[in-house]
Amino acid sequence: MKSLKSFLWAGMLFSCITAWADVPRLINFQGRLSKDTLGTPVKDSTYSILFTIYDAFTGGTNLWSETQSVVTKGGTFNVNLGSVTALPDTIFDDTTRYLAMKVGTDPEMSPRQRIVSMGYGYRVRTVDGATGGTISGDVAIQSDLTVSGNVGIGTTSPAAKLDVLNGNIRVGSQLTSAGIEFYPPTAGTPTNAGSIFGVGGSTNIAIMPVGNVGIGTTNPQVKLQVDSGIVSFTQQSAVYVDNITSFNVPTGIPTKVPYSSESYDRQNEYDPSTNYRFTAAKSGDYLVCASLIAPSSFSFWLHIFKNGVAEKGLGPSSGSTIAHGCGVIHLEANDYIEIFVGQSTGSTRTFSPYTGWDWLTINKIN
Repeated sequence: MKSLKSFLWAGMLFSCITAWADVPRLINFQGRLSKDTLGTPVKDSTYSILFTIYDAFTGGTNLWSETQSVVTKGGTFNVNLGSVTALPDTIFDDTTRYLAMKVGTDPEMSPRQRIVSMGYGYRVRTVDGATGGTISGDVAIQSDLTVSGNVGIGTTSPAAKLDVLNGNIRVGSQLTSAGIEFYPPTAGTPTNAGSIFGVGGSTNIAIMPVGNVGIGTTNPQVKLQVDSGIVSFTQQSAVYVDNITSFNVPTGIPTKVPYSSESYDRQNEYDPSTNYRFTAAKSGDYLVCASLIAPSSFSFWLHIFKNGVAEKGLGPSSGSTIAHGCGVIHLEANDYIEIFVGQSTGSTRTFSPYTGWDWLTINKIN
């Protein structure tokens, strides 16, 4: 039966340091093998020892292991843990770690030894007094980060509080091929320089200290200067339809007016051939104006119907041949309006096209 007496050297301190590129990924370990409980050392020879790091004193998870051939002298041996199987970056991301050993075919020795830091390791733990250096790998900050100087991303000589060079900035949404770039309008110190926003390497918007804004230019001379192109606003609904298809209007029965010749329809909302109706693409208030002329003088009137129900009268003909008027109607998206005509002369009346007098206009006003 072999027993173990061992201790860990300061090499264990690497577990508290994040700058792996500057610290060997090895733990210097010295132990002593004895063949009985009296501490009699084993004979000088070469032994196969399995080293394992667990996350618990007993049981637990095997986080890392390697087998080394160690040479003893008076029972004592020295090894560098991690020289056969590299220690993973996350091996010491928790404070509870235990080292176990197994010699040859013997059972694993017990108890396991807890891996601890020496005194100066506590100073390294907080990076206290660090004067600079490079961290290779990911760094997770779980509390506040206070920086009194400049921060550089992609540059080792930041010239501003945050200096981002040759990269994208992601704010809230996923970037694809383009990024957001911030850079001064001219080379040199960005003192009193404007703010320039670019996407994909192109200049898009420049905001200067004097208050001028440029689109497509880095040197706007007026409050708003557009280098090329036009200012475009989303088009509101606008429809103009004239002429009608001849139709009959029975006495006392409101009949739809078939305005059929579109001059323009900005949002493609009017049907000039089947239903003769306007269907709103968006919610809002709409100004509706209509005109209709009769072949002879008799009383008739026009009405705006909303979703198949009379909504607003546009005015009677008052015994003349023309009826016309305007009204404001509120529509939700997919509501529709139609123009109906009615008469009560006691007989059916026929309305025929009369260019210039039969028309319908609809405009979204908010």
